Amino acid sequence: MNSHKQYISRVLNIGGMRLGGRQPLRIQSMTNTPTMDVDATSIQAIELFEAGCEIVRITARNMKEAGALEKIRAKLENQGYNIPLVADIHFNPRVAEEAATIVHKIRINPGNYLDRQFFLSKEQKHDGGEPGRNEIVEGVLRLTDICRKHGTLIRVGVNHGSLSERILMKYGNTARGMVASAMEFLEICHENNFHELLVSMKSSHVPTMITATRDIVQEMMAAGIDYPIHLGVTEAGEGEDGRVRSAAGIGPLLGMGIGDTIRVSLTEDPVAEIPVAKILRDHYEDVRQPEKVPLAWQNEEVSRKPELVEMKFPDHNPEVLTVVASAEMSSLIMKAKDNDFRIIGESGKEYPDLVLKILQATGVRISGTEYISCPTCGRTTFDIQRVLKEVKQHTKGLKNVKIAVMGCIVNGPGEMADADYGYVGAAPGKVTLYHKGKTVMKNIPEKDALKELLELINKTLPGE
Repeated sequence: MNSHKQYISRVLNIGGMRLGGRQPLRIQSMTNTPTMDVDATSIQAIELFEAGCEIVRITARNMKEAGALEKIRAKLENQGYNIPLVADIHFNPRVAEEAATIVHKIRINPGNYLDRQFFLSKEQKHDGGEPGRNEIVEGVLRLTDICRKHGTLIRVGVNHGSLSERILMKYGNTARGMVASAMEFLEICHENNFHELLVSMKSSHVPTMITATRDIVQEMMAAGIDYPIHLGVTEAGEGEDGRVRSAAGIGPLLGMGIGDTIRVSLTEDPVAEIPVAKILRDHYEDVRQPEKVPLAWQNEEVSRKPELVEMKFPDHNPEVLTVVASAEMSSLIMKAKDNDFRIIGESGKEYPDLVLKILQATGVRISGTEYISCPTCGRTTFDIQRVLKEVKQHTKGLKNVKIAVMGCIVNGPGEMADADYGYVGAAPGKVTLYHKGKTVMKNIPEKDALKELLELINKTLPGE
């Protein structure tokens, strides 16, 4: 079934489950309960597993939360659930090192794991110096030694919104910078014979995510390394918009034969992510058979002349239609974005609104208010699902405006750098508002934040 993958990664073992190579595409998600609430997190992990999630990620912000992971794992195993668990780490190497002794995999972000400690002085910025390189190597090797001892995998998870200052100075906030950030970490591991690695290149901007992922695969192949790829669009949002954006990013890569695990990040109950991921998995398991591969993936020489492309899909299930149409249309857009598109259901019904949403998700044509929002996790300090719905309700008529609603400061400010307005959880009960990437109101009470955001929009929106 998988014999036509372009990129065949090495096979890894996570908690007794094999992934990579010609193994099935694995589905994962992330809990959004407080990690210190062991009971709630364990219950949600079980709910995810029973819905079809094969790998569950849990945030660990500090040593106490790392310690809670041990209790969560024990609680799950005592109930007969041997679920592969991943610790999500930002900023703190000590937490990663502790978590690596407990869970099956840790996810670290090269942009803030070690590199963020080493900022450039004015002189170094001028002469291109790279401070902290030796410290970074030492920190990586300290972590890999622990992981080797405990059989723990590492996912090198680069986020477009949190590249280090050192990488930004050299490459800018680009897909190339994302690739460089990942390759530096991968090469350190490879040179020191640690190969229990996966890699992901995430962005809320679909074209950047696709480009960075495709390019990291090419870089790895050129370097003779073959680590599995995790796919996902970060801050995809909720509802139909979130499904469109996620499928538009993940689908084209699966169609190219790239991807070993996936997560569909939605600002909803994490369990809602699993059916969407299953649609993508099932669709691409079929189309990997050559007689079923759409022309867009068989033929690299797609006509560049603008033309009307009609795409017909079964429409008895609205969610399947949304996901499959978004994935396939995005694949065509990546090759010839100047085409016009029509989506027609087998019932004969046309779906022009879906076409517009896919064009917007892929950055081809902005026709309405654009929203990005994170999928929530244990770091989120407010009810982001409720707030996002309220923000949409009050702003949905705005044109050519991008609004971000982000749960915390880890990736929030960076991922929403190109947003016109941002609403970011700063601390429990506190919100910080942004305009054009700059902080305008810090730590305002959550109860006042929506009103303040709307007033900010009214004051600053051109033509208002």
